[in-house]
Amino acid sequence: MKKKFLLACGFCFVLGCVYFLIHQERLIVLWSKSRGADNVALQRLRDSFTKKKNVKLYYWKENRFCFEEVVPVWFSDEEENIKYVINSWLNLAYQEQVLDRKFFLTAVGLVQFGQGVYFSFDGSFFGKDWSIVKKWYFVESLLKTVREVFPGLGTAYFRIKHQLFEDDHLDFSQGWPMGGFLERV
Repeated sequence: MKKKFLLACGFCFVLGCVYFLIHQERLIVLWSKSRGADNVALQRLRDSFTKKKNVKLYYWKENRFCFEEVVPVWFSDEEENIKYVINSWLNLAYQEQVLDRKFFLTAVGLVQFGQGVYFSFDGSFFGKDWSIVKKWYFVESLLKTVREVFPGLGTAYFRIKHQLFEDDHLDFSQGWPMGGFLERV
């Protein structure tokens, strides 16, 4: 009798712990036989899971492309991933003293079917004393980073606070091909 009582108490304790973990959303139970609306909810749950991916961030320094590899958390929203990668790239350029202050990508807009992507920054990241070549390689390193991580994108359009990016040396009124203007370097 004593064994049955202990066994019943142990079973109730384990069942209570499992219920508590499910209720606190620390344990997620996915049932294999789900139908209709449950399948949609299950697919959304699977899509919202994050994963990690190795990413190389390229930058131009001392007349060559350098890179640093990072492992960001990857989300299901491609625009957020692009924004995160470019902000990481801008942060790396600041840490490597390519940029004199921090800049951020504030918005990303994808054109239908991967034909292009709009980048809106919070300011012009070019220094006043930058040469045309330095500006060009800076943009090329951004494009190289994006094309390595997101190979399906076609054309890049640059904006400052959602307005046209104006520069005395480079023309940003037209889109830049994601492959850049340089041969594969």
